[in-house]
Amino acid sequence: MNLPQTAISVFIMATAIIAPMESHGQTDDTDAIAGKEFKEVVVEAQMSMPIEDGQAYIPKARLKKASMNTFQLLAAMHIPTLKVNVMNSSVSTNTDQKIEYFLNGMEASQTEIANLRPKDILRIELLHNPVNPIYHGKEYVLNIVAKEYEYGGYTTLSGTQKVIVNEGEYSLYSKFVKGRSTWQFTGGGGYDNTAGNISDSHTVYRMKDADGNDWILDRHRYSKMTGRRYGSYNGGVQWRYSNSNNFNAQITAGVNGNRQPRLDWEGIQSDLTKGVGSNGTLSIDASSSNVRPSLGFNMNYMASEKLYFSLAGNASGSIFDKNDLRAELSENSETHYDNIVREKSVHPGGTFSAYYVFPNHTQLSVHLGDEASIFNTRYRGTANTRQHFSTNTTSVRAMYAFKLLKEWSLSLDMAYIHSLTTQSGAADINENMWNGKFSLSGSVAQKHSFSLTGTYQPMSPGPNMYTSVLTQSSSFNGTIGNPDIKWQKYYMLNFNYFWFASNRLTMAFCAKYSGMIDATVNGYIPYNDVMYRFPVTSGNNDELYMYLTGNYNFTSSLSASI
Repeated sequence: MNLPQTAISVFIMATAIIAPMESHGQTDDTDAIAGKEFKEVVVEAQMSMPIEDGQAYIPKARLKKASMNTFQLLAAMHIPTLKVNVMNSSVSTNTDQKIEYFLNGMEASQTEIANLRPKDILRIELLHNPVNPIYHGKEYVLNIVAKEYEYGGYTTLSGTQKVIVNEGEYSLYSKFVKGRSTWQFTGGGGYDNTAGNISDSHTVYRMKDADGNDWILDRHRYSKMTGRRYGSYNGGVQWRYSNSNNFNAQITAGVNGNRQPRLDWEGIQSDLTKGVGSNGTLSIDASSSNVRPSLGFNMNYMASEKLYFSLAGNASGSIFDKNDLRAELSENSETHYDNIVREKSVHPGGTFSAYYVFPNHTQLSVHLGDEASIFNTRYRGTANTRQHFSTNTTSVRAMYAFKLLKEWSLSLDMAYIHSLTTQSGAADINENMWNGKFSLSGSVAQKHSFSLTGTYQPMSPGPNMYTSVLTQSSSFNGTIGNPDIKWQKYYMLNFNYFWFASNRLTMAFCAKYSGMIDATVNGYIPYNDVMYRFPVTSGNNDELYMYLTGNYNFTSSLSASI
């Protein structure tokens, strides 16, 4: 449990125009913007309107002037279907489903969207299962239609500094356009020097000893952070080439990382094992560092009005070091152990997609993909001094989307997946699986919109150091070491209804029913300098989420939600 800390934040942003930008016409699927002049009276008159596969929202001029970035503008627009977090520059649906970012019909990063100048944004399009192949079969899409430029650029500097809690975060973004090429540069860093956080936890570890006998460690721990020093950094470059007629491509390279030279905790703990209890104190002196480079590309080619191809590839890696020194004093005995870990990992992947558009916007698409994760982890001071862990997933996916009547669309998605998991000291896991998804969306009138989505799929979170696992069958919390994760079956049914009563009043009702079946995790935890391997099974885990809201905009800067 982290107690809240008092903080004063200062936000500083500066924008420098490197060269004047000359705009040129830009066209999309819904209307032609080229040559049109958007008068403010038009913007004020119509805030939202239905478009194919979704809804479009036009920001008012005074909202754009009052916003420093895209996410502030989105928050000020009070779009009823979105949940906007201005602090971490993110957007999701109001049922917490992921939204993919697009800029003028091309995939865009969160950084690129965040650093758009609000004055360049013409409208916001929120799409659900769009049939248009340029959106690559994504379920939820936020497409920002913005002015395009022929030449020029700008640089944005931003910083957040907390002057009581000693934390700071600063970033640099630069964009330059020359003809059909766009260059983007990013960089930033932050630091955190804090103390005083308090943690109060109760965990029950269910494990097996070296002889295979079950034993339980019931632990209650209360501790306080006495000191922390933490720093992070990031940087990257992206080149994009766009031929608006039929071809666009981009290459992205970057690196980010963090270093924590100091993390000190001290506290008290009580343990209960086989009915015997003990009390004592603990101290933790830890340090860690992580470096993560990445490289990616994608190309999109429209061979004709009916045929569309997409090719994407990526590779990322990580070098993770952790030095965890602990001392536990219990009754008259004292235990010291070092958990010194170095983990190297590589994650390559690629996808090829082909789309064919039939008359009346009916679409058939096929996707071939392969993703791998390779981990090599070395421990010191434990019985398992080295672990090799790798997964490789190959998938073939087909999706068919078509129109129902005039305002409705239905998409069916099926996939075959093969997974191979290998780990030192354990048998290989070969699995053949399938998943399926359907989506029905549309409107009965201009002001009434519905959507229904169902999903059934196996789900496998990628292996990761120091992963926390919550289960139903026990209160176990916190595996340490590379987990051997078996596939989890996941299902979801999601319903949304929106009533756009007027430009000021909107109502929304959303319901989501989801769950996991037979999720099994095998992990490691250190005890007395030995890495114990044990399984945890969650069984069935169902969740029902319902959301009802009404939003009324009194003015462009004041709204009320109930």
